[in-house]
Amino acid sequence: MKGINWLGVVLALVAGQLIGFAWYGFAFSEQWMALMGFTAEQIEGEGMMGMLYGALGQLITAIGLGWLVARLGEPTLMGGLKAALAACVFFAATTNANRFIYGMENPGLIPIDFGYLFIVYLAMGAVIGAVRLKPRVATLA
Repeated sequence: MKGINWLGVVLALVAGQLIGFAWYGFAFSEQWMALMGFTAEQIEGEGMMGMLYGALGQLITAIGLGWLVARLGEPTLMGGLKAALAACVFFAATTNANRFIYGMENPGLIPIDFGYLFIVYLAMGAVIGAVRLKPRVATLA
């Protein structure tokens, strides 16, 4: 885990949580619940445990993106975006597609869920690539 931008990882987690809250909590809340067959009461009943599991998943994603950006040796905004786009397209989206191929989930969810993946991965990659602590400069006393 050498070279991971931990500040970027933490800020990427915060960004991912905010995007998820806005995406599923406001922008597509009613449409997503209808397509999933959930009521607002069922969602509220999920409560804190669902949010904790979601945050844990996003933390793992952020650490993975941080590792990938470090391994690719391009810790910049564009480097983070490229790494995140590759991870999203080649891993997250294809793995998530199995829900619809084999899991028989409602295909109406595809634009909502895949749109979210795309946006959150790019945002997290951008943050990890762009936000860094400034190195300390040694001073002579």
